[in-house]
Amino acid sequence: MRAAVPVVLAPCALAMLAFAACSASRVREPAYGEHPHGALEATCVPYPPPAAKPEETGAPPSDRAVWVDGDWAWKSLGGATSVKGKWEWRPGAWTHPPFGATYARSSLVRMPNGALAWYPGHWHLPSHYDIRVDAAGPVASTGLALTCPAPDKNELAGVPLPLGDAGDAHVGPALLYAADAPAQAPPKVIVDAVVPSDTKDPPKLIAPPEE
Repeated sequence: MRAAVPVVLAPCALAMLAFAACSASRVREPAYGEHPHGALEATCVPYPPPAAKPEETGAPPSDRAVWVDGDWAWKSLGGATSVKGKWEWRPGAWTHPPFGATYARSSLVRMPNGALAWYPGHWHLPSHYDIRVDAAGPVASTGLALTCPAPDKNELAGVPLPLGDAGDAHVGPALLYAADAPAQAPPKVIVDAVVPSDTKDPPKLIAPPEE
């Protein structure tokens, strides 16, 4: 009688099986693309949106449906060029994409004067990318260049408040962090400084606490 030979899968084969299982359970997403130059959805915003919220997708309603993630939307109180308003969460949903369209995720654009222009998530057809406009940056609904007010100035440095990769993650208006301020304030404890004194033996300095 022939003995049974155990089957041992190589690590790479196990990885491929796991990948296949994960791929089969992935949520169907739209075909993504960039916002075309000349898109009229740009709006002035004073600060970036909060972090996205976690969501449960549930089962798709059909084989053609794709899941569009929820996102923060800017609700302006004074039109596209106003920075008065607030961020509102719009939940994600299953949707049937327009035929031939790509979906551009929401995005922020830094303008030359330091202001922020925000594009909401939007479906775009190929014809949208053929529109030619003269504006070099974001475009207003009038077809002209979008004009956003410059952000408040940093009173210490005299420059627009910084919004780097780390600063863009915070919620609410831009804040002045210690790292953003110019190096003018001395440290709290100076170990190697000379303390003015009328005596020959100046007092000893207190060493900084051990971290």
